[in-house]
Amino acid sequence: MIIQRYILKQIALPFVLICILLAILLLAEAFGEVLTRALSGTLPSQAVALLMLYQLPPVLQELIPGGFFLALVIALGQMTGANERVVLQATGYSDAKILRLILSVGVLATVVLYVFTLFLAPAANRATADLNQQLASRPAAELVQPGQFTPIDRNGSILYAQSSDARSGLLLDVFMAYQDDGQERMVTARSAQVVSDGEGRFMRFTEGHLYSDMMGDELERVSFAVLDLLLERQQVSGGYNRYALENHALYESTVLRNQVMLQWRVLYPLSLLVFCIWAVNLTRYTPRSGKNAAVLPAVIFYLLYQYLCRTVNSSVGGGNLPIWANFWWIHLVAVGLGLALRLEVRQWLSTRRLASTKAMS
Repeated sequence: MIIQRYILKQIALPFVLICILLAILLLAEAFGEVLTRALSGTLPSQAVALLMLYQLPPVLQELIPGGFFLALVIALGQMTGANERVVLQATGYSDAKILRLILSVGVLATVVLYVFTLFLAPAANRATADLNQQLASRPAAELVQPGQFTPIDRNGSILYAQSSDARSGLLLDVFMAYQDDGQERMVTARSAQVVSDGEGRFMRFTEGHLYSDMMGDELERVSFAVLDLLLERQQVSGGYNRYALENHALYESTVLRNQVMLQWRVLYPLSLLVFCIWAVNLTRYTPRSGKNAAVLPAVIFYLLYQYLCRTVNSSVGGGNLPIWANFWWIHLVAVGLGLALRLEVRQWLSTRRLASTKAMS
């Protein structure tokens, strides 16, 4: 139908633009961290694109509800401000039909969001964890370019190797400057390599000397056969975190936070249907109010709604509320308030039209 295609077109354009803008803003922070790791030498350039790609599904999962709600409010508000909804009402296309159309779109958007929350975002988080694990186990020869001073961790440690052996992964004729408890130290060794154990990643030096008290007049030199210096502590998590676990693993888990995460994945997309009802109601005002009169109330409602849902979800995860009391009931309350608001606004508009008719007569 021509009217339906027109309304959907009015919604689609701002939704795409809002999603692109918000995705750029949300990815900027993640890109900054990835770029910092790449410039410091702890992240190869070929991994930058992969890490940014893996960040996209979790980001889209977060911005789809807000972008969809704002797009609905902008599109319907512009139709109200241009008197288009009055024309539609006069031709028999009532707000009830608009609501049914918006809800049908909302159901489709909810299904898409379920794909993100149940499958794409957890898979992206698992891929990110696997890639970071692979990067952590790289040999030292891949971390350092021979003949160049290279930062090798986030604490400012500098490593220099005259040459390397790609086959064994060893760095040869190595120099390293680092800080230990605020004291400058220096290591020279015949060779070095990265090793990992249950505590973390270490740089293992063989056949060298350790220099300390570099700020004094004399340096204290200690010879060693093998010396391990900690680069990064192992973050023991027992496998993937709950954001990366598959749905069946969350369902079978006895950990409360894992069970709450599964509830969140199921309940979160349903907020789109709530936003459909409120978008239609918030934009039911007189054309004189302006095309964007509902944007500010919509933003306030969205922030308050998200805050309540996430607060209840955190309370359930922390054991302060029973697990059955997660934020499903907030959806029901919001739908009930939205329907009540629709009846009230409808009555108010009818009163305004009646008063205008009497004044004109």
